[in-house]
Amino acid sequence: MAMSSGAIAFIPFHPKHMAAIELQEAQACFAVLMSKPSYTQAICEPGLSFSGVVADRVVGCAGVLPQWPGRAIAWAVLSAHIPARAWPAITRHVIRVLDAAHARGHDRIECTVDCGHFTGMAWVRRMGFDAPVRLERYSPIGPGGGARDHFLYRRFADQAAGAMAEARRVRRALALEIAAEIKREKAA
Repeated sequence: MAMSSGAIAFIPFHPKHMAAIELQEAQACFAVLMSKPSYTQAICEPGLSFSGVVADRVVGCAGVLPQWPGRAIAWAVLSAHIPARAWPAITRHVIRVLDAAHARGHDRIECTVDCGHFTGMAWVRRMGFDAPVRLERYSPIGPGGGARDHFLYRRFADQAAGAMAEARRVRRALALEIAAEIKREKAA
């Protein structure tokens, strides 16, 4: 099923893959939805949904679900145990799927991220999503009780490349700033 070297393989999404994922904490509130076959079947969009597998273990599922002409929702359910070396390939693959959704006529693609999931917020920005809007008490009731706030992000077909370039510019500037700070600390 997957590559044995620890690299990630991408396969077509199947609803049964959801049950195999040990969710990251920021997505634990969605576990109840993932256990419902009607939900997992509903998000299966041929050609726009996939699963990531490392060493025969499903570590994530993601896709783009059309809502109506011109608009779609990007979704991802991710394991807490995705190897760091797999993230660049995952990000590239998700960008290809988003671009394929744009090519199918979905000009606006939206996604949501838990307001406390800073890594997730940075990840969606890296893929060209921007302009977050706060959605209060958005998530299903989670393990800690109570719905959590999320940010709604959007990605437009004609703006995605510019947003990704801006995210790269900011990352480079931040990396240079950190390197300069480390250099100053060593010199002191």
